[in-house]
Amino acid sequence: MHLTIDEFALEPKLSTSWLPTEVKLSGELSCVEWLNFADTTPHEPHFYQTVSRLRSEQRPIITDLMALACLKSSDRRPAGFIFHIGRCGSTLLSNCLMLADSTVVIAEPSPVSALLTPLSHAGWPIEGQDWSQLRRALLCGAINRYLGFKPKSNVVIKFTSWNLVYAEIMKSLWPRTPYIIVVRDPCEVVVSLLKDPTNWIRERDTPGVPRPAICSSDPEYCAYILARYFRIALDCSASDPFCRIVDYDLITPALVNRMGIFFGLHFQEESCGELLGRFRVYSKDARRQTRFAPDKAAKQLLANGPVRMATRSLTSMYAALRRRSELSWNGV
Repeated sequence: MHLTIDEFALEPKLSTSWLPTEVKLSGELSCVEWLNFADTTPHEPHFYQTVSRLRSEQRPIITDLMALACLKSSDRRPAGFIFHIGRCGSTLLSNCLMLADSTVVIAEPSPVSALLTPLSHAGWPIEGQDWSQLRRALLCGAINRYLGFKPKSNVVIKFTSWNLVYAEIMKSLWPRTPYIIVVRDPCEVVVSLLKDPTNWIRERDTPGVPRPAICSSDPEYCAYILARYFRIALDCSASDPFCRIVDYDLITPALVNRMGIFFGLHFQEESCGELLGRFRVYSKDARRQTRFAPDKAAKQLLANGPVRMATRSLTSMYAALRRRSELSWNGV
């Protein structure tokens, strides 16, 4: 079903339970896909996993892009944002926060990533429209819809790694929303990226980060991107009281509880056992049946000469971030 903006506004069945699940930006062909979450609370590690399940059960509705921009604003704000550098434990953290009272975690929603992707003029959805202003309206529409579909819930948004480059946009829209940036030893992150490359590694193209000619190898390119992430994390944690750093090595159930307090969330005593259980399983397994195997030592062993040479310049930045992580949670 494809609805125009006016049809979308008048369609009675499109209650707040209909959420944007995909945004396609392609000039005049731009559109939004919606699915009904009336009987669904996302519990899978990633939003796309919930979306895939719902697509097999129902027929989506497709609207013009402006149906998203025209949604009513909300007086609520997200309980918290989770930014991260990738392969650093952020999925474990978001899985744990799902156990907090009345808490919904929207983990790496595709519409938000699509809207943060830089576009050329040819890709702008509306000719002559200022893309930066339209993008803000669309992001507000998407996030506000996620905030509204469970009215009494706290909503945490977890972003994909390269969204960190656009953290300033999200901070400007919700300046009083607390957020964390999850980091990890860069050698371990690069080893993981080389073993199982993301799209930006395979394509040598991270959205918003120009491709450098100086990077002749994949380890160098990974280190170049991580340096950008680390600089953003250092700047944010130095200047913004709503920011906290979380280092992978310091993630424990106790830290998750402190993070919940930082986000204004509460864990019941009876959830403690399940919280510990989240630490025992592989965080990206939607069935939560695969046992977690610690991999820090193995990754350090796999960090060969080229990896260590590429990440050498990141050592001091990571050390500073780790120290800030240690200090961030003392008073929470």
